[in-house]
Amino acid sequence: MSIFKPMISSVMFKVSSHILTLLLVVVAPICNAQSNAGSETLIDTFDFVPRTHVFFSDDFSQYPTGRLPAERYIVKCECPDGSILVKKSEHYSWLYCYTHCAPYSIKPILNNTDLIRDSFTIELDYAFASATLAPDKSWHFVYFHLLNPTDTSLAYITVNKDGECSFGHTCPGREKYNREPTVISSHIAKFDGRGWHHLAISYQTGNVSIFIDKHRLVAYSGCSIFPSEFRIGGRDAFKIRNLKMATGPLERPFSDIITQDKLVTHAINFEVNKAAIALSGKRYLKELANFLSEHTDIKLEISGHTDNDGTPENNLKLSQARANAVKKHLTLLGIDESRLTTKGYGESRPLKPNSSPEGKQENRRVEFRKIRMP
Repeated sequence: MSIFKPMISSVMFKVSSHILTLLLVVVAPICNAQSNAGSETLIDTFDFVPRTHVFFSDDFSQYPTGRLPAERYIVKCECPDGSILVKKSEHYSWLYCYTHCAPYSIKPILNNTDLIRDSFTIELDYAFASATLAPDKSWHFVYFHLLNPTDTSLAYITVNKDGECSFGHTCPGREKYNREPTVISSHIAKFDGRGWHHLAISYQTGNVSIFIDKHRLVAYSGCSIFPSEFRIGGRDAFKIRNLKMATGPLERPFSDIITQDKLVTHAINFEVNKAAIALSGKRYLKELANFLSEHTDIKLEISGHTDNDGTPENNLKLSQARANAVKKHLTLLGIDESRLTTKGYGESRPLKPNSSPEGKQENRRVEFRKIRMP
């Protein structure tokens, strides 16, 4: 039984019993007429690399508990008992969405819609929220749309707590069609639907890769799509945090260490208020370790930097712990610890003002500075 209809070129596999539908509704003035011949593959690997220029970021910590600000989001909720609210705990903030009748939608306001037309990455953490389901589960879904209102392209991924996931797409000028998905065994990707998961989407001119936690679940090519909006919506209760959208080149400028004596990266992410390195950061460090293995004369100072959330004292400790964690991981990858020193600077060296979520995102970073030999 398919999860979401109509379904286009679908792949289904076991994941983790509310439905989370990640719809990239991508609307384009041009779409490859031969996209029916496009390829899609289920790959149990993680090779996500975020892009360098973050143009929208939100961890929801800067808002008071309650509604989203109108200058950042356009929110629609027609259900009288529905809720789209910012909530907080001691350690982090999140967006909570719930409705039991009419669907809701949330659209981040982008200053420049051209930034998501060709190449971009999207990352976020999500979790299903506790809620009572109606007997018809098909009414309970959450989606993420990328769209251009002038057309009707569609690409989407759906995930539910029953352990099912599917991906599909359609292009302008081509009829939608239904097809039963192929079921892949559960060892490919098995999630506990009760916890938080990390979603990452990479798009580059017709090539879409979708990752959940440590698995690349979808790699699809064959359709040129040019979105201009990003929307979140659905009927299911869910939580979201750490939303980040980026464009620009991929984060792999290791040569900066040689040419500029310093490398600044936002590709090494950590758990909120912790020094635990996220999976995408570990992959980045593996590639950095390969680079350092080829350039054995390079010694580095690893420095950690934070935004101004929390106290300066705690941020200093956190930045030092994160720098130490990066050093430890590089040594586990074979880099001699004598080549690495660490320093935590906390919030003392911001790259941008901490007055916006994007500024704070820019300030949360790791830097590698080449130590010149005497």
